[in-house]
Amino acid sequence: MDVLAAIAVSAVVLGIAYHYWRDLVMARAAGVYPYQRGGAMLSEAEARFLQTLKLAVPKRLLVCPKVRIADCVTVRKGLNRTTERLALTRAAVKNFDFAVVDEVTRQLVVVVELDDEPFVTRKARRREEFIAGACEAACIPIARFRAAQSYDANEVRTVLVSAINAAKVGNGEVPEPQGAVCPECNGALVLFVVQAGVLKGCSVWRCARRPACKGYVLNRTEPPHLHGV
Repeated sequence: MDVLAAIAVSAVVLGIAYHYWRDLVMARAAGVYPYQRGGAMLSEAEARFLQTLKLAVPKRLLVCPKVRIADCVTVRKGLNRTTERLALTRAAVKNFDFAVVDEVTRQLVVVVELDDEPFVTRKARRREEFIAGACEAACIPIARFRAAQSYDANEVRTVLVSAINAAKVGNGEVPEPQGAVCPECNGALVLFVVQAGVLKGCSVWRCARRPACKGYVLNRTEPPHLHGV
């Protein structure tokens, strides 16, 4: 019975594939292109955020909206053909909300995701999980923002720098300070970009127990500043 069911399912699948292939061949032969111009490329929330994002990054950086993930990552070698095709397909049908690119080196600097949905759907959760996993695997910094009526360019810039620094720490490009503990309470340290005061724009290792503990250690490596350009 199982064999008959499998044969029936296979026949249905082959039939569907045949009709799809036949229609495709006929459409190509007839020069048929069943397309029409789509609607707005960006939602109102994305367009509003884009204006602030442009102000938050230096002139040498280019903000590109709606960039395919497949244009930012490649599939590592050594996989079987089926796994490779699946990975390529998943990356090809999804996009980052924004990609920040260095105009000189043409390299990806950071990707930006804007949560502008009124509620989180199952599809949205799967997309977020895929993007987070792809960025972690490819060592791509990712900054996330909540949709709002207005944004502060300085705050956006701070989040971008923090995301870039955090990725560098994860990649081993920015070493943890010697001892890697808070000098005040011996607790864990996290990398943070100072938002105000004499150290504004500098990256420091501050206590993870903040605000209960004010301990910090200056980052002795030069952070990738996005300020003053």
